[in-house]
Amino acid sequence: PPDLWPSQARAEVARQIDTPYAVFIDNDVLVQPGWLEALLACADETGAGIVGPLYLWGEDADSDLIHMAGGELMIRQEGTRTVMGERHRRINTRIGELKEPLRRQACDFAEFHCMLMRREVLQAPETFDPDIVCVHEHIHASLVARQLGYGTWMEPAARVFYFAQSPW
Repeated sequence: PPDLWPSQARAEVARQIDTPYAVFIDNDVLVQPGWLEALLACADETGAGIVGPLYLWGEDADSDLIHMAGGELMIRQEGTRTVMGERHRRINTRIGELKEPLRRQACDFAEFHCMLMRREVLQAPETFDPDIVCVHEHIHASLVARQLGYGTWMEPAARVFYFAQSPW
């Protein structure tokens, strides 16, 4: 139904998936050749529950400007409260300006712009919490994967361009 929040819609779809993995991808993303094979290889070789590509953005699809090379969480206790912050690794850095090449690495989260998810994670009842109606449900999914014993990884051989700065 059209009145579902994204987490609710993903939960509906997740119940129908019978393949080992599923990819969630936004409609404003352009994939580069070999992206899917690279995500699958990373998941198979690392046992990851979630794998995200290298997300690029900029003025056009030829941009080498990084949106995110894996997400990082900062979690701390303040008295009885848990406070969480997040950041995008390498945001707004050009690939050509990196001192070292990007490598496959564990991270704390990927984003639903493009994300491969293992069936055991996507079908866990708590992954797509219907009460999460904000833009950070990707962080929740990676935290659930961690609770289930799966990591989240970033695979730089898989590259996608996110048209965040383009007009509708």
